[in-house]
Amino acid sequence: MKHFITCIACILSFLLLYVFQSNVHAVSLYEQNLDSGLDGAYSLRYSGNQKIADDFVLLQQSNVNKIIWYGYYVSTDDNKNYDSTSPFDIVFYSDNNGPADKELELIDLDYAIEDTGYDSIFLYGEQEYRLNIYKYIYNLNSPYNINSGEKKWLSLLGENNWLWSRSDSDGSYYHRSTGNWDEANNGNFAFKLMGDTTPVPEPTTWLLFGTGLLSLVGLSRKKFFKKS
Repeated sequence: MKHFITCIACILSFLLLYVFQSNVHAVSLYEQNLDSGLDGAYSLRYSGNQKIADDFVLLQQSNVNKIIWYGYYVSTDDNKNYDSTSPFDIVFYSDNNGPADKELELIDLDYAIEDTGYDSIFLYGEQEYRLNIYKYIYNLNSPYNINSGEKKWLSLLGENNWLWSRSDSDGSYYHRSTGNWDEANNGNFAFKLMGDTTPVPEPTTWLLFGTGLLSLVGLSRKKFFKKS
């Protein structure tokens, strides 16, 4: 009887684990949509004061496994073709105090690139240039865990004359000067975080599990008293 009770308890535990895991979804965790009508801003790998970071907060404990962002290159050379050979870095910060607070740094990414079909208008003298806005996609080698309600900063850094496309003109972002990240209040930048959420099991799930365990305890005690 003892082995039977142990077996039932194990089955209940596995059922709880299954229910819990089945509630883990691959979803869009956070998104700031592209607004192709707004000018972007330089965010460069090797520039001391042309680095940008945008803050975000996730509503659930999550594992980020994909990052999508948008941007374009300023060039007056119509034959210039930028593709996935142009390097990028991604940095997540735990707060806005700069490099000392890096939580995750990804360098020289192996990413995918798509043409969005949108253009940004660049004026050089009297000449107007239509610059392709690209969508960049990077899959993390291992998930980046972020707790619910925890504020983070994402910095996307391109090469030479790359501009990070904006999402709006009303929000705030941070730019790197000589030390700390300084806040600017003229927009957010376009990016999307994809991954898995890890929800807390619903009260009914815990209730069913607890009821099952209590029933097993009661059955075990009843068997014990019969023997005595």
